[in-house]
Amino acid sequence: MDSLRDAGVQLGTALTGFSDHFIGLSAALAGVGILSMALLQLIKDLFPVRMWFQCMMLRRWLRGRVSKAVRHELKLEPSEEPLAEMAEQMLIGLAMDGDRTALLSLPIEKLAGQINVGSQAVIEYPDRYRACLIVLAGGADTNDLLTLLGLSGSEDASRRDDGVEEKAIRPSEVDQAYIDAKRRVAAHIQRSLDVFQIRVTLRWEWLMKSLSIAFSILVIFLLVATFLPTAIDNTSEKITWILIATIGGFVAPVARDLVASLQKIRGRGT
Repeated sequence: MDSLRDAGVQLGTALTGFSDHFIGLSAALAGVGILSMALLQLIKDLFPVRMWFQCMMLRRWLRGRVSKAVRHELKLEPSEEPLAEMAEQMLIGLAMDGDRTALLSLPIEKLAGQINVGSQAVIEYPDRYRACLIVLAGGADTNDLLTLLGLSGSEDASRRDDGVEEKAIRPSEVDQAYIDAKRRVAAHIQRSLDVFQIRVTLRWEWLMKSLSIAFSILVIFLLVATFLPTAIDNTSEKITWILIATIGGFVAPVARDLVASLQKIRGRGT
């Protein structure tokens, strides 16, 4: 009986010691996580990181949407860049009165909403915003797009082949084929914008998490180099601390969230 009691006491002591060390380590890593997040937020406040990122994503998205079939049908240049650049300028003008910085600095939900507003004007006036429509509707049915542009007839095609400057003639609004094509193209653009928003959101979250981990690794290594300089005197110790800093960098954001959750639970309990 006494031996069982002693084993229980030893187990309790061991668990208490482990708990103390675990809480201390978690608190330290949480501090590193908070510091790395503060550093990341400072960089986001000082530099237009979101604008740079969303500008890159928007341009990549527009370049990838130029329909090869429509480009061939309209006798356009083989490169997608001129069309994508024209579409970007038109879209920014329609969505935010030409203020590129203001538009691209918006959160992705509002950015997609403003692009959607601009796309509605593009669909309503396809002859005026032809380049933008061709890009935004990339992947839509070619006949639907040509119908919106008023270029679905054989007579129009022969005039293009002759190299004669032709003016797009929009079918009457009461033309059911035109109305159906307009609805299908509008729905296609809306789905494409939804995919664009989801993609940008996921990429942005991944970038922020990656930078947070990288900053946590850097903070841990700098703290060790500052307060324990003798711990990294030789190569093997440096490699060891680099590995520790790397593991700590991955754990720090999780520890920060864990400590925050424990504080909320403790606050509810009191």
